[in-house]
Amino acid sequence: MTRVFVYGTLKRGGALHSPLDKSKFLGCARLRGYAMLHLGAFPGIVPSDEEASVPKEKDFVYGEVFEVTDEVLDALDQIEGAPTLYRRNVVRVEPDAETGAEAYDGDGFVETYIYNCSRLALLDSDIAGYDRVASGRWTIPASACFTVEVEDLEENDR
Repeated sequence: MTRVFVYGTLKRGGALHSPLDKSKFLGCARLRGYAMLHLGAFPGIVPSDEEASVPKEKDFVYGEVFEVTDEVLDALDQIEGAPTLYRRNVVRVEPDAETGAEAYDGDGFVETYIYNCSRLALLDSDIAGYDRVASGRWTIPASACFTVEVEDLEENDR
């Protein structure tokens, strides 16, 4: 089992959350030193030193931690376009104390998807062209209705 930190459309209530429906929710957390970018219908995150408008130590991205099977992780890789559009990295998260009882209380090391700003990315890699989500919290717009084809998962793999 792998612990994964999600911060956008994969969060509970998000347009692409369905592969995580049967996964164990472990709590709400925040990731220090990353900036969230608004990429259109979904967010991306990059290390703060790549987005120079805010000092690294003051940047947080807020999200949720889930425990997932290998099959669910494979489905998430498909959704996130890993490793081309996003790449999966091991990061250290901390509890989001503002969520009270839902705060994550694990040891902190989880995997998450980082927007791939290399020249190999399919989208424009110039992050200066994207708006920064200053709060670090992705609000799921009601109009965010899109689908991504993912291979069917067995019911017990979710």
